[in-house]
Amino acid sequence: MSPTLRPARPDDAAALSALAYRATAFWGYSPAYLAGSRAELEITPAALSRAESAVMECEGQIGGFSLLELDGASGRLRFLLADPDCLGQGIERQLWRELLERARALRLEQLQIVSDPYAESFFVSLGAQRTGLVPSASIPGRHLPQLSYRL
Repeated sequence: MSPTLRPARPDDAAALSALAYRATAFWGYSPAYLAGSRAELEITPAALSRAESAVMECEGQIGGFSLLELDGASGRLRFLLADPDCLGQGIERQLWRELLERARALRLEQLQIVSDPYAESFFVSLGAQRTGLVPSASIPGRHLPQLSYRL
């Protein structure tokens, strides 16, 4: 069965939150760090209803997802993640292509990305450019790469 893309549904929120947590834990962050980031990694039904989203299903399982918050002529990429068990299958690139199609259909001019440091090179390889650093919303003293992608 080939992978399928669909919008996220409110009842996906818990599964997407769990995937975000697993994907972050994959990079070897400490339990204390993960505990401090839990709120930032939570996806609520309300957040899904306010954003553009896509879920990649592989054989009935969620293999990855994206979540784009809209703000005028730009979008803020909140998540673009693949399940760690699905890495290397091109899910993130497929989600990225789909995200760009939606962003262009919405006539967005740019995407703003606050990236995990481990994912920064992925976004740069897709054409995003680093514009600075921003403070982490959940870990005091930690800064995250901020990137921009012009459409």
